[in-house]
Amino acid sequence: MRIAVILARKSHVESFLISDSYESLSNSHEVHLFLAETIRNFVPANLLHRCYFVENLEHDSKIVTFYQEILTWKNRHKSKSFKFRHFRHYPGLLWVINQFIHKRNAVSNEIGGSDIYLLDAEQSQKAFCRVSLPLRNYLRVLYINVVKKYIIQILGTPGITEICRLFLRIDGIRKPQLLNLLSNNFNLICYVTNGYETLSSEIVSIGKSLDVPTFFLIDNWDNLSSKSCLNRLPSYVSTWGPQSTKHACIIQGYRPNQIFEIGSMRFTCLGQNSHYSGVGNFQDRYVLFLGSYLYFDEVRFLEILSDEIRNAPDVYGDLKIIYRPHPKGTWTFSHVPKSLLDIIKPETWLFDNSDSLIREPEHKRNMHRYSILLNKCLFAVGGLTTALLELALFKKRYVCLDHNELWSSTSPSLVRSNYEHFKELPTLDYIYFSSSIEAFPIVFRNNYVDSVAGYDSELTFDVSNFVNVDVTEFNSRLLSALNQIDSIRHEN
Repeated sequence: MRIAVILARKSHVESFLISDSYESLSNSHEVHLFLAETIRNFVPANLLHRCYFVENLEHDSKIVTFYQEILTWKNRHKSKSFKFRHFRHYPGLLWVINQFIHKRNAVSNEIGGSDIYLLDAEQSQKAFCRVSLPLRNYLRVLYINVVKKYIIQILGTPGITEICRLFLRIDGIRKPQLLNLLSNNFNLICYVTNGYETLSSEIVSIGKSLDVPTFFLIDNWDNLSSKSCLNRLPSYVSTWGPQSTKHACIIQGYRPNQIFEIGSMRFTCLGQNSHYSGVGNFQDRYVLFLGSYLYFDEVRFLEILSDEIRNAPDVYGDLKIIYRPHPKGTWTFSHVPKSLLDIIKPETWLFDNSDSLIREPEHKRNMHRYSILLNKCLFAVGGLTTALLELALFKKRYVCLDHNELWSSTSPSLVRSNYEHFKELPTLDYIYFSSSIEAFPIVFRNNYVDSVAGYDSELTFDVSNFVNVDVTEFNSRLLSALNQIDSIRHEN
């Protein structure tokens, strides 16, 4: 079967192309790779001759993005996450009034010679949360958070949404270069996707115009439940496990015969890259603090941990905290106050015997180093992130922050109660929730003592409802799905 595989992100190169998934696939089928020009430098030299590079492949269409916001609002009853995400992006008039009157900051730490003024993790809001904003910026915020918000809600009314689809020509093809490249007698178009970028809609349109089935390989845990409703569904979709299969059917509208429950390429890549033989400080014990994409005051908890360890040397000894900020989050290691650096260390300290700041962004996103960090830690602590599933692969417990923060619309407690994919987390026996800032040192100490005492062996680390973590089986499940698709193609 001639298969076109499309990759638009650097992380997908690492999880699909550099891992053995690509080789396994190309041994059984004729695979052609189409990649965004922007990720050319991340492709291994020995694979460059197999790739077609496409200009502007990853650029989202503003029109399609706007329509997807309308469609997501229309379908807000299908997922609590849709409504929460809408109000997180568009807080409304009260938020604007609060900014204009109070001009206050939720975080005020003297880090790197300047203060941080944040009320939210959203990029669209950060620029307007500083003390000395000109009036024109407030007018822009007023438009984004009030006018655009209600435009989306009005256009998301049943009946009006369908008119918008026709008026905006949503189903049109906006990437003729990609269409031309794919017009080469392919039997299947595979797209490794985050499930919400507008390229996904484009690829479905191209597939329909060429009468070629499309198969989306879903990259992230929450893509089918929280990001958006796709305006056009592909012929087939992969899911991580039973939970995301349910989300695909109920929220996105896939039929069961369109779904292949094959797991995640990311877990395969992690499982294959967890060994390290280089120099470093791995002989020292450490707990891994994992940053979150959604904003909360991470530095505050690093301060609490630092005080807890300093004040109880008989309990913790020389324990260190390795802080790994989220690659796309608000915080970086440069935000950590210098007074904490005897306890809080960057990952470079482990690998290179160096206290220098972490190299960004490639170093943070290196899957090999990341898997080693997970494998070597005593346990981990942090916010709500996919890492809490990845830790199960290495049999590590997780202290999950679940508190509420004033002025933050993305406090961990709000996120957990409003995102569909987090609802079933209490069923996992290796996750321990810290429901308040005051309780955090106690929860941390209890888990440290239990981990050192060897009680982790009593935990099941069973995440089979969320994702199949059998890393040796992913490629065989992927090939089985492709063979079934090929059989369907011949039957038709």
